[in-house]
Amino acid sequence: MELRQLRHLILIADTGSFNKAAKILKITQSTISRSMLSLEMSLGIKLLDRSGKSIELTPHGRVVYERAKRALQEAGAITDDSHRLREQKIGSLRVGLGPWVGAIFAADLLKYMISAHPGVEFKIVRSDGTSQLKDLQVGKLDALIIDPRNIGSATDLKMEMITDLRSIFLCRAGHPLARKIDVGFDEILNYPLLSSSCSEEVVLNLVAQYGDKAQPMRLLSQTSDDWESILKITCQSDAIHLGSEVIARDWIQDGRLVEIDFNQSFDLSFRMALITSVHHSEESGVSILRGFMIERLTELQKIFR
Repeated sequence: MELRQLRHLILIADTGSFNKAAKILKITQSTISRSMLSLEMSLGIKLLDRSGKSIELTPHGRVVYERAKRALQEAGAITDDSHRLREQKIGSLRVGLGPWVGAIFAADLLKYMISAHPGVEFKIVRSDGTSQLKDLQVGKLDALIIDPRNIGSATDLKMEMITDLRSIFLCRAGHPLARKIDVGFDEILNYPLLSSSCSEEVVLNLVAQYGDKAQPMRLLSQTSDDWESILKITCQSDAIHLGSEVIARDWIQDGRLVEIDFNQSFDLSFRMALITSVHHSEESGVSILRGFMIERLTELQKIFR
């Protein structure tokens, strides 16, 4: 049974004539007759009563006719939806964001999806990296944007580097280190140091440069993914914050926080990568996400250039 045969049946029933249906379809009458004969044979039932020039549906034919109309409507809806999916007007996107990525982009991304792609079902998941990776691997998430150094090597994941974001030491405007030049690491250690959890590579860089005193358990007085609370505490105390300058941009611009003139140069950057599974077809929404991140990061790079 083919959709083409169902279209033939509907048109024959609606016109009451093989000849009229054939003319509308611009095919020969013998072609449409063979189509109906083939359909009846495949279903094993008689669909049409042929009495002279009058063509009527049999009782079985009326049942098939109604179902055929619904089937063609559904087929049309599938075709329409496929066009809309290709044009990214509908679909779904389930994305996991790392804590700092979420802090920088979650609100803007949600606003963008609502305004530019209202037909796309969109969900942001904010949880620990281990849970997000598992959800991605089993198909519960379509993509992650996280620091790739936190996931190690996994052959079932595809990674696309997006950018590196500069990390800096920040303190309140009236802090003893705020106006000091060439601040050393030992001077920073005289104050509570606040941050989120560091990636393994950043930890290795710190330990290689400064030894065991740079181990996170000794170095960091407090770690939290609640970046706003960390920034508030930094503003209200002598604590020092290690984190992305992008997240703190408003706090820096209005003078509440200042960058410490740290006298060492090594990699404390926060990296972002788009992570997808090699075992699942890419949702059309992932390309929306990719485009948004590139555009937004281009804007941020202009600000911090």
